[in-house]
Amino acid sequence: MNINKLEVQSREDRKSNAMKRLRKSGFVPCVLYGLKQESRSLMMHKDTLNAFLREGTRMAELKMGDLVQSALLKAVQYDYLGENVLHADFFRVDLAETLKIRIPIKFSGMARGQAAGGLVEQKVSRLEVECLPGNIPEEISISLLDLDVGQSIHLREVTLPEGVKCSLDPDTVLVTVSLAEVEEEEEKEVVEPVGEESAEPEVIQRKDKTEEGKEE
Repeated sequence: MNINKLEVQSREDRKSNAMKRLRKSGFVPCVLYGLKQESRSLMMHKDTLNAFLREGTRMAELKMGDLVQSALLKAVQYDYLGENVLHADFFRVDLAETLKIRIPIKFSGMARGQAAGGLVEQKVSRLEVECLPGNIPEEISISLLDLDVGQSIHLREVTLPEGVKCSLDPDTVLVTVSLAEVEEEEEKEVVEPVGEESAEPEVIQRKDKTEEGKEE
């Protein structure tokens, strides 16, 4: 696994005004914590961080002078538009120690059962796996092409990347295809207006404030 080397710098002032000045100058405040060591406040140029995020990897080597620390990207906080990174959290890791991490599942292709009116139901979106930091996969890929109505894909049928283990029950259903049920509506005395539908607004989950943000 190719691990990116990211240049970081130490920062001392953690007040709100200092953070705003830092972002205006093209840097992103970061925090490094874990392995029972003291947290460190860092900063990284936004171009460096954005290039790292575009690659989709999570492991990095943070380089500050002669000091190099292997770290796992744990959280990224964006502005309300979801365009600019406001803060990033990195967790120290020992490359020789196994860790637990949740990996997204990527389902690809159209299930055979969809052509017959089947509905694909994703039961699990992420898998908690155990592996060495250098073996962390970006995602778990699963093809739906051969899945027919009434069929499911279980964890035991998925081949995990080398060095990656999952402690879930092998019989855990990850995705299934079932016929969509059409519910018959009871007759109503009052006729509802045509063309007027009520819709729930889409809720966008906001990221929790980072550990450093709380103390600031």
